[in-house]
Amino acid sequence: MAGIAAAFKLPDSVSDETVLSRLGKMAAKLANRGQCGADLLVFSEKTGTTRYHSDCLPSKYIPIEQSEYAITISHPASVGLAHIHNHTPVQSDPPNVQPRSNSEFNHNEKNTFISISLNGALANGHDLKDELQKHGALSRGNDDAEIFMRFVELICRRDYWKFGERVNYKKVFREIDLRIDGAVSVLLLDGHGNLVAYRNQGGIRPLDFMKTTDKFVLFASENGAFIYFDGECEEVLPSHIKVMDAQTGLLTDHFVGDEKHPATLCAFESIYIGNLETKSKNQRHESTRYKLGSELSELMRQKISYGQHSGPITISSMPDTGRPYADGLFSQLSKEDPTNYERMEVVRLNLSQRTLIGDVRQRKSLINQKYQIIDARVSGRTTSDLKTSDARHCPPMYVGLTPCPENPQA
Repeated sequence: MAGIAAAFKLPDSVSDETVLSRLGKMAAKLANRGQCGADLLVFSEKTGTTRYHSDCLPSKYIPIEQSEYAITISHPASVGLAHIHNHTPVQSDPPNVQPRSNSEFNHNEKNTFISISLNGALANGHDLKDELQKHGALSRGNDDAEIFMRFVELICRRDYWKFGERVNYKKVFREIDLRIDGAVSVLLLDGHGNLVAYRNQGGIRPLDFMKTTDKFVLFASENGAFIYFDGECEEVLPSHIKVMDAQTGLLTDHFVGDEKHPATLCAFESIYIGNLETKSKNQRHESTRYKLGSELSELMRQKISYGQHSGPITISSMPDTGRPYADGLFSQLSKEDPTNYERMEVVRLNLSQRTLIGDVRQRKSLINQKYQIIDARVSGRTTSDLKTSDARHCPPMYVGLTPCPENPQA
């Protein structure tokens, strides 16, 4: 799981904002998807590509890699990609981070240049890797981003590049959609400044786009990344591509699958991963989490014996994404017994590392390290950790804290 974004500034835009600035704003709203910084790659027809890196979000981006032509900033970028990392990239080796490029940009070979940002995972990556190796097309790495990029490169080289023809991305991604298995959404930039957005047939990994009133076309893993901008927002449908033509400034939509499938978003998007401001089916993730918190009230009652406590029960939450759960839980419980509950934040986040996936024992250990009670007013109290996983097999959400009985426990 990661965050991806792209920005294309239309030729007739009169906005003073740059592609780099707009990508930075979107990346900041997608920080919840990665928590380990971000890399941006911006492109200008005259000056080539420039890569920027930030260790934390939001932050100022530092240029770390330029093509040999990117000597001046007098020609602002027209398009760019962003990737918000879910693990620490190897800064000393840019080819191993995303956005991932198949080569250094060179004006003499721009017809064969591509760069991608990928969110998700391939289920048949090993099969695709074997096929690429048979064609001698996998030169480094074996992660999903590398495999996907090299598979696109293989098709383009076979059908278009060696003939000097313009790439037909509808045909390329039709083959991609038929061949890959898994859950991915991808943004692709080529050496002519064309931008392609793709969401595979399952639709599990979200991808949204917006046409802004100041003439930008934006793509992002969540529509919450567009919160600062005015415009029309829609989702990229499963087995579809959006192609932004650098020459004409036209955005076209193409179905590239065998049959149409409705989007089936992973439940974790709305209950754990997604930004609170992001909407799914016209409902903000914040509202979804609030309702789920309300539904957890019965489980909380089962965990608490009212008669054992001398004071009101404090409801707290996991920082950031956990707040709506605690709000919903408190609202429901206080309706029935307003004097027995209080709402107060007393938990601090010590680690940014995700606890959603991995070995169960390691996850529990990380959870214990990740959250710390910091408010002296609740020091020495007995705690009760209620998690959304108790109800919906969802990721852990710390939402409950009970006051101590007359003989406090550690």
